[in-house]
Amino acid sequence: MSDVERLRDELALAEAVEQLEKAREKMHDDPIEKNIAAYREKSEAVAALRSAFREQYPRVAESGENGVATPDPVRISGKAVQP
Repeated sequence: MSDVERLRDELALAEAVEQLEKAREKMHDDPIEKNIAAYREKSEAVAALRSAFREQYPRVAESGENGVATPDPVRISGKAVQP
């Protein structure tokens, strides 16, 4: 997979979310059954696109296996001195 393909898929998802926001605004402005149904349809489409995107391009953990940042170990040496 190239970065271009990932960016195109990300753009398609962003455009779908933009259409969803327009449908949401329209639904809130005029809450008739037709607008509600259109919003639900776009919402389901965005959810499917988002799931497909996450499956195709999973997040890569930056460090550690479970996605939790793990600092590099630091080795120190010294000895305690009593006053």
